Amino acid sequence: MKKIISLLLAVMLIASVAVVSFGAEGTATVTVTSMDGKTETKTFNVGDTFTVYTTLNTSGATGEGTIASVDGWEKYNNSVLEIVDAVDSDGLIQDNETVFPIARDKAMGNTKPTSGEKDSFYFTMSEASTKKPLVFNADNCKLVVLTYKVIAAGDATVQSGIKTLAAPDLYLTRIISKGAVVEGNVVNMHSSFRDPDAKGVDFTVKVKSSDLKADKNVTLALLKGDDHIATGKVEGTTVEYTFEGIEPGEYVLSVSKEKHITRDYAVSVTDDGAVFSEDGKAVDAQKLKICPWGDITQDGDTTNFDYTATLQLVRGTRSKDKFTSYQLKCADVFGIEKGKNDGEVQNSDLTRLLQHVRGKTPLFEKEED
Repeated sequence: MKKIISLLLAVMLIASVAVVSFGAEGTATVTVTSMDGKTETKTFNVGDTFTVYTTLNTSGATGEGTIASVDGWEKYNNSVLEIVDAVDSDGLIQDNETVFPIARDKAMGNTKPTSGEKDSFYFTMSEASTKKPLVFNADNCKLVVLTYKVIAAGDATVQSGIKTLAAPDLYLTRIISKGAVVEGNVVNMHSSFRDPDAKGVDFTVKVKSSDLKADKNVTLALLKGDDHIATGKVEGTTVEYTFEGIEPGEYVLSVSKEKHITRDYAVSVTDDGAVFSEDGKAVDAQKLKICPWGDITQDGDTTNFDYTATLQLVRGTRSKDKFTSYQLKCADVFGIEKGKNDGEVQNSDLTRLLQHVRGKTPLFEKEED
């Protein structure tokens, strides 16, 4: 007689949050934010459908990624979104094999919302139901695949999570306790608009910034038109970030950080990789840089050298074409604290730089060593 001792870990692992906010009339902007910190945003018209793929990888926690059971939930605002082709009028999941690819049969995953929660449904899967082990041993192992329809413009959220996770374990080793992974084990959950089995290109960028008394997160957003294809936040002054599964095409990489000038790089993605450029000139993806307010010299700080260079620009002793478009953005500092800088470099910007350099009214402060 086979004995399996399963440890049910009652936790609330938030896996993904999709935020829908107002866009143009008749549209909704949907952002999927994963447990791993990556986000994606796309804009849809009312009537459009989209699919969110949530993957689970437990190989870091259970060796071969085999688990005994998992149950969780998906919540959404039903005034803006509805789930299609998966549930009946009572909220019972009908298409189990599509919604839960790991299920393998129609005998599992059929759940019903609790009373008063028509905007929620709960799922459950177990080794006992499938008669086969549940194996999540790679980042492309699909846990939940749900298709939504936008039924109205407005604000909404879609939130997926794991409530309990049970691992076959004779020694009752804890994988997760009170929402925290213990003993160095890893459970990775990721949500995306993109099918993890679809082909795409991976590429890594490195960004250098300054160490200011400000938010230390560097935000990297890969854009295609109005769509945020992928977004990540990394803390540090020199950070690396990898974009995964990006389809060939033309994109913009927007890099930002508090009290720094946002910088946009053109990105051309082909099957061979990604090529970066700015102002029509090639840029090394490992040498991207954003600069603090006023840093026209691009040395990572705003000093008297920047005031002198801006003075030459304003007086015309150094022509405008000697500066890149990003350098000109860096020098446009008058009113920048309130977002009212006008896009031109003139005497008002020069005066504001002088106030910073003399320490009278600093634009920012450096971190102390």
